[in-house]
Amino acid sequence: MLAQAGAEGWIHRAYHLADVEPQGAGGWVARWQAAPQAICGPGTRDLDAETGETLRWLSTWRNFLVHDDARARERLRANGFDAGSAAAHLTADMAEAVIARMDDAFTDIGACIGWRTLAGLNSAYLWRAHDEG
Repeated sequence: MLAQAGAEGWIHRAYHLADVEPQGAGGWVARWQAAPQAICGPGTRDLDAETGETLRWLSTWRNFLVHDDARARERLRANGFDAGSAAAHLTADMAEAVIARMDDAFTDIGACIGWRTLAGLNSAYLWRAHDEG
């Protein structure tokens, strides 16, 4: 859930720094997907397909964990998970997958818009002890 919150907050800040007002509905995932062209212009490449898949996957899990409503459970099932077995998937391996996938997503969007806004994050900057520089 924290990775999703970080991704949502990051994209809102990127639009703000670029002085661009996000257009249309669709939430944080749509804002990520629209960012290359919205912030850098129509000639900018789209995000990699894997980035979009990661964002939707993360959003699905976040919505299930926060809301656990029928819509969230259905989306989870559509992604190959039975909501009744969700706890079995919430493991250290999944946490590592979230970090790795979001590192890739931030690298991708950073390559597209980083020169205009914020460089993409990397988990190396997120997991420091209080006494590390």
